[in-house]
Amino acid sequence: MPLYKTISDFNLTTANDPWIPNGIGLAIPLSVGVLIYLLIKKVRVSDKAVLCSTLAVIALLASSTLFPWNALQSILGKLQFPWRLLMFVTFFGAFGAGYTLKSLTKKQLVPVFAACLAAFSVFSYCVTAAPKLKTMINNEIRGVVLEENWHDSLGGAEYLPTGTPWGTMIKNGAVSYTNDTGIRKTLKTTRDFDVTTVSFTGTAADDAYMKIPLVMYKGYEARDQNGALRTLTCERGYVIADIAGLTDGVITVKYVGTAIRTVSQIVSMLTFIGIIIYLILRKTALKRCRRNSPPTADRVSGS
Repeated sequence: MPLYKTISDFNLTTANDPWIPNGIGLAIPLSVGVLIYLLIKKVRVSDKAVLCSTLAVIALLASSTLFPWNALQSILGKLQFPWRLLMFVTFFGAFGAGYTLKSLTKKQLVPVFAACLAAFSVFSYCVTAAPKLKTMINNEIRGVVLEENWHDSLGGAEYLPTGTPWGTMIKNGAVSYTNDTGIRKTLKTTRDFDVTTVSFTGTAADDAYMKIPLVMYKGYEARDQNGALRTLTCERGYVIADIAGLTDGVITVKYVGTAIRTVSQIVSMLTFIGIIIYLILRKTALKRCRRNSPPTADRVSGS
């Protein structure tokens, strides 16, 4: 997305519902600006503040259209939703702001800077989330049920691999296909956000398969009442389920994730918990060392 939207993508109104904005808000650009000002004024700042703020800026640029994702696609493969890098912008930006705060030589400026960061954060949240929350609350009070567009279009949260005819898929909507002419007319497709269900009547042939209107990527699972079905990818990226020999089947297709995704989530969670435990133990050990350390000459003379 454009660089200005990565900083603050204010709430836009679409035909059905307010757009859920993306952006890091204005607090992190403020902290980076203060850091640059301190460096220009030759104020000694923490190396950690410079490192974290630099990483935040790099991640911010990488999530925008300024980064040459299109040129690198043939080498690295296109990153799905580059705005996910905003998580790293927030992570490094928060640490950068904290270290910048500690670098201020005039301690009376610390509460002022902290208050500005808080005010900018609250402002960014209000101008983006308030319209969305207001609409959701009003709809709940009035009992309004919204018909979302995924019932007649692509599945929820899908990606389009290179070469996938997105226009054709949207035009066809929730229409499934099978090569078995005996059960083809009995197909009924329903969709509820990320779950697509296809039912049919009759017995499928031994070579029967079903093409489901979802874009295939690793992590989809197709199941019937007896268990998991074999899934394949056809030439245009649709999900294909092997239904050979099934009778009066109800097939449910949903995204369950991949093994590497599950492992990475577990590793990330354990790493985060480990870092928190390490920091707590380290701080506790430092406090214990200070309590047990012998008094210095200054402390003795002061007494």
